[in-house]
Amino acid sequence: MTSRESRLLTIAAAMTFMSYIAQFMRNPIIPLYAEDQGVSVAETGLVSSVFMIAASIPAIPLGLVSDRLGRRRLILLGLVLTTVSSFFFPLVKNLGLLLAVNALAGLGSAAYSPSMTAFVGDISTGGRVGRNLGIYTTAMQVAMSLGPAIGGAIGDFAGYETVFMASGVMASIGVIIAVLTIPKSESEDSHRRGWSLNVDSTISSCWIATIAMSFLWGLSASYLPLFGRDLGFSALEIGLMFGCQSISNALGRVPLGRLSERFEKPHLLLVVGLGLGTLVTATVTLQNSLAVIMALMAGYGLAIGIVTLISTMTVSKNLPRESRGIGMGVYYTSFYGGMALSPATMGQVIASTSYQTGFSITSIAGAAGITVLAFAWTRSRRRSV
Repeated sequence: MTSRESRLLTIAAAMTFMSYIAQFMRNPIIPLYAEDQGVSVAETGLVSSVFMIAASIPAIPLGLVSDRLGRRRLILLGLVLTTVSSFFFPLVKNLGLLLAVNALAGLGSAAYSPSMTAFVGDISTGGRVGRNLGIYTTAMQVAMSLGPAIGGAIGDFAGYETVFMASGVMASIGVIIAVLTIPKSESEDSHRRGWSLNVDSTISSCWIATIAMSFLWGLSASYLPLFGRDLGFSALEIGLMFGCQSISNALGRVPLGRLSERFEKPHLLLVVGLGLGTLVTATVTLQNSLAVIMALMAGYGLAIGIVTLISTMTVSKNLPRESRGIGMGVYYTSFYGGMALSPATMGQVIASTSYQTGFSITSIAGAAGITVLAFAWTRSRRRSV
């Protein structure tokens, strides 16, 4: 690895650490804060979904913009929107404003995530895309591990509004790092051929797996905090649940990055990850023990890590630099789109029946994804014979 590659990878990891710790300090708190403002259980799903929708729909055009104008502008825009939305949250006290501010936060993610992931692919040399993405996303997952626990602790002892303010401070540090360290040449490095996207069955399989996995995770991210509260868990304990998910996700990133480089096709690893996620989704709301739920959430983290890392690595490795941004935009549209659909569609089911019914129905999406991936894997093996 060259010194420039190592330096830029460190910068990317540092910015993403601050961005994601800001986001995940507040994420488990938002459903609780919304409920305290009089938002119903079904409407809480909409609050979560609007973030995912705003992160999903613009991701493709913003990824294309990063191909055309360079990554730096979009990275900075995403960090600024994350910062502003964090400071706005304590000011909103009704459903309409909660939807608007969370949509602003989602737009920030749509600008930041595809551009930064493509940036890591851009700087990777010598076939190190998997390893570099493993290191980069480990920093992301460490932030996602610490964020919920820190947010939960602050929420218990200082109130939810303080969580949002602390989140804004963290995101502001990310902005400062970006302004001072990302070379301005990155913003000038436009790629005039960034309008085309050639996709094969391998890349499309990654997007399918991402949609299915995020559909599972979207419901959990939105409703497991409320499920935990109904079981009598504190905000800190709810944060620890999500922390276990993120820790296992983080610990598996670098080994998975190395392992993935040995597989010519990603289908087997995607099936394993999606199968594990489906199993956890179907069983987690049948439990009432914090220790058991934390263990299942650790399994969830490993499942998410497998699917997301393998997908991002495969897309980044198989697309040229001039279309890598839009390719990652499609990936994030798949990811956030799936996360938006499940709470929006299953929220009313949970409100009218039970958490167990909603999560059981949602697990069917995982089974459907596994079926499609198995079929694609079989076809790819036949073609290679």
